[in-house]
Amino acid sequence: GWCGGWGGRTVLTVVRGARGCIKNPWIFAQAQARRNMTEPLPDKPLVKVLARLLEHLDGYYPERITLIQMRKFAIWFSAGFPGASAFRKTVFQCADRESTLGCINGFFESIAHLSQNDTSGEAFLMGGHG
Repeated sequence: GWCGGWGGRTVLTVVRGARGCIKNPWIFAQAQARRNMTEPLPDKPLVKVLARLLEHLDGYYPERITLIQMRKFAIWFSAGFPGASAFRKTVFQCADRESTLGCINGFFESIAHLSQNDTSGEAFLMGGHG
């Protein structure tokens, strides 16, 4: 009864949807378009999404935390793209802000023309860590 206002959805369904945005930052806009039976807006390049995230993080956290969060989100967003495994290894070897952001931007600019493979069936990110 306590989740009756969610149209029959359970807490687990809502949490799974929220975790879906880890790999797909457009999931809520896509769901809304589906619900409204309209065409979703085109996805913004991930490099722009990460640039916006950096603006928010810079406004609230010290640089060390900001870089940890940028690495984390960049790795999540990279899932399903060619070269993601090598990127994950490389981005954590970057020692400073300039090299970290350069690595992130370079990877996402290089894959901007590619489609992301569906990795929702893989165990990556399913442990709830992060």
